[in-house]
Amino acid sequence: GFKEVSDHSKDTESYEYDLIGVTVHTGTADGGHYYSFIRDIVNPHAYKNNKWYLFNDAEVKPFDSAQLASECFGGEMTTKTYDSVTDKFMDFSFEKTHSAYMLFYKRMEPEEENGKEFKFDVSSELLEWIWHDNMQFLQDKNIFEHTYFGFMWQLCSCIPSTLPDPKAVSLMTAKLSTSFVLETFIHSKEKPTMLQWIELLTKQFNNSQAACEWFLDRMADDDWWPMQILIKCPNQIVR
Repeated sequence: GFKEVSDHSKDTESYEYDLIGVTVHTGTADGGHYYSFIRDIVNPHAYKNNKWYLFNDAEVKPFDSAQLASECFGGEMTTKTYDSVTDKFMDFSFEKTHSAYMLFYKRMEPEEENGKEFKFDVSSELLEWIWHDNMQFLQDKNIFEHTYFGFMWQLCSCIPSTLPDPKAVSLMTAKLSTSFVLETFIHSKEKPTMLQWIELLTKQFNNSQAACEWFLDRMADDDWWPMQILIKCPNQIVR
């Protein structure tokens, strides 16, 4: 809900914006195509009637603004697919390949009689969700960072041979390297040192029977790694 607060002493300024353009990307993170939906703001009559156009390379044609959500909002979509085995049309769900990449807004002109300020109440649940989402973003930003990756490489690959109980140290190092690679490194957008990490893991497992036993036990007892990496991961290189 929102509360209406009158404040005639405050200068009238508009904080409302109209969506006037959307740039859409279709494809994958590795490549694709861009096109735009643009609202006519030159013709006052067309602007008032919410007239939109599709600009796709040389193709320019009118666009129904009621379709903006379905054409610009990514996520999952469902379609009917014929199944020859059951001789029925089945629902088939898949991720959209197109989604809005950039939004353009135009600040609305305030009306002359507008002397009121609207104060919106945000629920505590929404505020908590925003807080956790921002914290997750900051955490990911710090984790998926080249300096941290370099630190982990030095930590896992440069273990002195003079440490006491080398077998225990080798097992601990293999656990750390495996956890870092499978839970963090492979989820990064850029993986220029993937081959070096795989070679390091192979070397560590070859030098430690205990590490091999631990890895097999972990894969057998907990299906998180095999499910997320070998089955659900959409990246062929990672699989």
